[in-house]
Amino acid sequence: MGRTCILSYHKYFYTYFVRSANYLKMKGNIIIKLDDANSLKTSKEGVKINKLISSISPINFIKLLSKADNKVNPRIAKVNRITKSIHETLDMTPELFWYKSKGILLATENCKILERNRIQITLSNDEYEGIMDGGHNSFAIASFIIAKLFNIKLKTWYDCKEYWQENYDQILDAFDSGDPRFEFSIPIEIIYPNEQNGSIDDFYDYIAEICSARNNNVQLTETTKGNQVGYYDYLKEEISDEIEVIWKAGDSGVIKSEDVISLATLPLIYLKENNLLPSNIKSVNISKIY
Repeated sequence: MGRTCILSYHKYFYTYFVRSANYLKMKGNIIIKLDDANSLKTSKEGVKINKLISSISPINFIKLLSKADNKVNPRIAKVNRITKSIHETLDMTPELFWYKSKGILLATENCKILERNRIQITLSNDEYEGIMDGGHNSFAIASFIIAKLFNIKLKTWYDCKEYWQENYDQILDAFDSGDPRFEFSIPIEIIYPNEQNGSIDDFYDYIAEICSARNNNVQLTETTKGNQVGYYDYLKEEISDEIEVIWKAGDSGVIKSEDVISLATLPLIYLKENNLLPSNIKSVNISKIY
């Protein structure tokens, strides 16, 4: 009896550790089903980045949002006339959403095409992976689903992600794919490094530029673009978290990033006036730097 008990414990702990290892291995990974996984595009110019174009159903959107964030996106989505217009389309003419919307542009460092139109992607590196464009689309769709399922109104992307993380299982349980309120397709475009040597470097080098270009349909401030590229990372590291700076368009905060940047040029003025600049810097045009 004792031997059987010990063996049972060994089996239990073996199963536990195997499952734990698999969980850690798959953490940040997600499998979703595309409506069509055959539209794979490669660069004719030799850029080592693939582009997969398809669409997904609302249930797969729900699964995607359990992992995907839009921190890579230079703007923060919130309720506005755009999201209200999307809600109106989803409510009144959902069959036209696929035609009217650009959908979601998703970036991932890894994409594996599986059987039955399924793909496995990673979404754990917030700097390079996530929703690059279509943040307002994602927020509008997510808030629409929550409003219909639970009669709850979400005002910002932050509210949406927090609700998703805390209530993901409940959302899945409440959702019915046969519900006529959710009969719409969501366009999706996925870009990721191909399998050639150096592809991940191409991905890292071009991702910010691609993201900025895709978001040019709404004019971004120069500081928002600079933040996306990483110009102000040093300032962000040095400034206390208690000081709420608005680094992204649409983000919440108290102090404009432009004010922080202009203050950061003051030491340069002092160095210039006191001839303390490094010898290899002949002059400093403060207005151009700002």
